[in-house]
Amino acid sequence: MCMRGRQFWQKKRNMSHKNDPNEPRYVFSTATAADNADILELLRRSPIRMEMDYVMDRQNNFFLLHDWLPETRVLLARDAATGELQGFLSLLKLRGCVDGREISFQYVTDLIKAPENRNAFLMKRLLNYGFVQYFDTPLIFGLINARNNPARRFSTSVQLQYPGDAVHTFHYLEMAPLWRQRINRRYTLRQAEDQATMDQAMALINRHYGRHALFQPLNREELARQLEVLPGFSAADVWLLEENGQLLGSMITYRPDDLSSLILMRMDRWSRFLFRLIRGVHRITGLLFDPPEEGGHIRTLQVRYLAGNEEVRRVLLRAANNMAYAEKRHSVSMLVDAADPLEPSSWVTYRYQSLLYANGRDRALVARLKEGLVWMDVVWG
Repeated sequence: MCMRGRQFWQKKRNMSHKNDPNEPRYVFSTATAADNADILELLRRSPIRMEMDYVMDRQNNFFLLHDWLPETRVLLARDAATGELQGFLSLLKLRGCVDGREISFQYVTDLIKAPENRNAFLMKRLLNYGFVQYFDTPLIFGLINARNNPARRFSTSVQLQYPGDAVHTFHYLEMAPLWRQRINRRYTLRQAEDQATMDQAMALINRHYGRHALFQPLNREELARQLEVLPGFSAADVWLLEENGQLLGSMITYRPDDLSSLILMRMDRWSRFLFRLIRGVHRITGLLFDPPEEGGHIRTLQVRYLAGNEEVRRVLLRAANNMAYAEKRHSVSMLVDAADPLEPSSWVTYRYQSLLYANGRDRALVARLKEGLVWMDVVWG
């Protein structure tokens, strides 16, 4: 690009950074509990467009999903004339480690704009407002479905103060628990029953994920905090896999029923045919799982941590499958680095490719995320 072209786009970008909260058309602000009803109403009529369309259900409290995190901001854009909510987004402030150094970073999520709003610049202005008000970490990023081209163009727009670069790839796995899977009898799966077994599970998880960038090592204080504040999370979600008394693997699961769920709005033709076939077999024979229907909630079992060698992790995933099958859940979900060799536990698995778009004041840190493995928690990711 020539010098004159660069100057033109820099001028355009600088103009877009002027985020006066009292700008005539929209008013930008930080949400409070009083905004809950408006946020939920907009969320319910804003489907997530992927291979299948979903609506997020936050169980009548939008803020509950992020209240268990140390620091969260929800930013709003309202019509200045009517006060109607036109868009919102969430900024989560988190901590993790990169090459042994603990850092803080911000995660952008929940970017929702009113379906009838055609202003192409609204969410960019709102995000820039968030940059100005709250961006105080060396790194900021968001996770975007690889097939969501509008969101990808949004993330790289020169009208953003910090346009993102696609630096890493994740796979979001939704594995259908079709039937109970066999686990070799030489393995023993048990729940953590006291602090000593909790410590064993955490130590194994910390070793396994120690080379993953952004992973925050678990300790007694952090796990105790999550057990206290994360709805529905308990010590019964911490699992250990042993063989002849030797600890081989560890898994932490989560049932987000009291926190958040997805409502299935539309299926593609293949999924509709497949689910009807499976549902027919289930109703006639009692075999297989009962898949979700359009308009119904998807009940999932999330796998947050999965530690061990490849064979051990496959066994743990089979155990998660059996838990979901016994509880009549529709899926086992997990967020994994695309370079992770983990094989799904079900032959009916939806694998959504997600791209990590990042930027920040520390360019070396942004570049570092292109290398090696990266970890993200499926609960907030």
